[in-house]
Amino acid sequence: MNDNVYAKDKNDFYYENAPLNVSDLKSFKILGDGWAKDKSFYYISVTSVFTNKYPLADYKSFELLKEGYAKDKFQVYYYGHILKSADPNTFKFISYKSAQDKYNCYKGDSIINCNK
Repeated sequence: MNDNVYAKDKNDFYYENAPLNVSDLKSFKILGDGWAKDKSFYYISVTSVFTNKYPLADYKSFELLKEGYAKDKFQVYYYGHILKSADPNTFKFISYKSAQDKYNCYKGDSIINCNK
């Protein structure tokens, strides 16, 4: 993911020329791999037509993992989706688009058989 595709003017930040509708320009921070945050929201941009904005669950505990995965102490994210069944306390990235927590294994945002 190329994070050099962000731009800014006095009103907003843009990803590939698409406005992100940032809620707080002063606290906006590009995190990498398409992720950014401000004091109120997380932003994930995959393309100029696919940008999601999530209410901030916990700013301080936000952790960018790999391959589109991220988490905070309340939720786990995969690109444009909140993984509602995922346990953020035990969730970890395994390999390319694969992750697991104490309950499930994931391929992208789908639950798969863990073969434990």
